Amino acid sequence: MSLFDLLEKIVAVEGEVVKLKIPEERINLLSLKILKEEAERREKKLKLKPSGPKGKRLINALEEGIEPEPIVIKGRLKVPRLRLDSTSLRRVGISALLLFGILLIGGGGSYWLLNFFPRAEVVLSLKPIPMVKELSLSADVDAEEIDAQENTIPGTKASVEVEGEKSTPATGSTTVGEKAKGTVTFDNCTDEIKTFTANSLLKVEGTNLTYKVDSDVTDVPKKTGSLCGTKTGSIIATEIGEQYNKGEGAEFDFLSGLNDPYYNVYIDTDQAVAGGSSEEVTVVSAADQDKLLKELKEELLEEGKSQLGQEAGLDQVVIQKAVKQQVVEETFPQEVGEEAEEAGLTLKMKFTIITYSQEDLNDYIAQVLGERVPENYDLFPGEMEIETLNPKLSKNTLEFSAKVTAQVIPKLDLEGIKADLAGRNLSGAQDYLSSLSNITSYEVRLYPNLPESLRRIPRNTERIRIELQTETEEEL
Repeated sequence: MSLFDLLEKIVAVEGEVVKLKIPEERINLLSLKILKEEAERREKKLKLKPSGPKGKRLINALEEGIEPEPIVIKGRLKVPRLRLDSTSLRRVGISALLLFGILLIGGGGSYWLLNFFPRAEVVLSLKPIPMVKELSLSADVDAEEIDAQENTIPGTKASVEVEGEKSTPATGSTTVGEKAKGTVTFDNCTDEIKTFTANSLLKVEGTNLTYKVDSDVTDVPKKTGSLCGTKTGSIIATEIGEQYNKGEGAEFDFLSGLNDPYYNVYIDTDQAVAGGSSEEVTVVSAADQDKLLKELKEELLEEGKSQLGQEAGLDQVVIQKAVKQQVVEETFPQEVGEEAEEAGLTLKMKFTIITYSQEDLNDYIAQVLGERVPENYDLFPGEMEIETLNPKLSKNTLEFSAKVTAQVIPKLDLEGIKADLAGRNLSGAQDYLSSLSNITSYEVRLYPNLPESLRRIPRNTERIRIELQTETEEEL
């Protein structure tokens, strides 16, 4: 089966997939490349199956992108001896006709291969002019299309709720304990019945330890002869601690107007003020809760941003600085000052953002900057940096500034360049490209890798691809 038979099969197949079995004879890497190019041109998927080891090697080489070696045809033509009889003339005529047909077909095929099968890639380098502009715009949930006059692009609102828990060692400390309490004796050395009211303050003589009367001590008898009237009552220390524990013989002075020699308070036999104690314990501090809230908010914010990005899709832009945060639920299991080894927090937050399409932003920038590009220049689409500044989120809009760093390049008629290059040999192509005033450098790549004498730009302009690139500042 010849190359043309295989090409006819590609043309004849109506489906999107073409399956070809590669013969071992009359086939090479260039033939496979021609088949692949023809299938791609007709938007069909080519599946090659080898019929032997040679076919398998060629298919592997094609898949690895190996360029075919130049085809070299060697051979001699033998000229037949001519006899002038009628039979010989007829034979010579038939032979000449066959030879002419072979040359015609071979020449036509060679012409097609040399002028229409090759593919050319031309890379043109240009010197750009930098352009830096800051544009103010908004992504609007109610907008359906780009409006360069109103500086709006379509926006999409998205919200997620994220919940998390966190704990941290408690760092607060406090002293806890019990207040000393007990029974004491009250003396009334006056001629009148006396009542000592609750909360009257007492102090142990010679110290700063204070107590208060726990409850009213009423109807303390008056003095009888030389004996003072007495009655027992309870007192309680004003602070916690063992130092407030007192035993028999301790005497107290009133800190009010009752502090005179006619009224005495003391601990008598079988009486005591006891039970006072104190110890240092770890408690939850306000700083612990503040730290937890700050750290957990940051963690949930990162999770919220990630979920918003997943919901938005690949083409949607999420300006993380503009994410709105709202606390939905906040629970601290321990109160400030509560004795605990750890402080905990359960937090639920809602995050809201308005996203926009990167393509919409690029189109908006192209429309706005396109009006500001100098005459005879075009905005270069391949090299643009966009920095979002000062985002401000409201109910249905996201306002922000876009700082755009772009480049403009000299305007080129690419189709005209293709037409002028078509059919030229390498030398002619180089002379032509060197004559273009706006080009700083160029590079021409031809496929397949034919001998130098046969290298030529395809006559079919659809087989010519032009790529533009800008020089970096270092290159300039």
